[in-house]
Amino acid sequence: MIRKCQNGEIDMILTKSISRFFRNTQDIIKYVRMLRDRNIAIVFEKENINTLDMNGEMLLTILSSLS
Repeated sequence: MIRKCQNGEIDMILTKSISRFFRNTQDIIKYVRMLRDRNIAIVFEKENINTLDMNGEMLLTILSSLS
């Protein structure tokens, strides 16, 4: 899926929760930033976070460290 994002085939990822996307906080932040640089949003349904929003990364960091 990440490769498809890099190739421009995907413009948004919708996932149920943070724990379903990645288990490691460092990996989450790495991929969120990489995808955000390509203007690709990741939307976490359960936590109501969109990574293209201003507070998305901050909330994601806090919640992923708790997961």
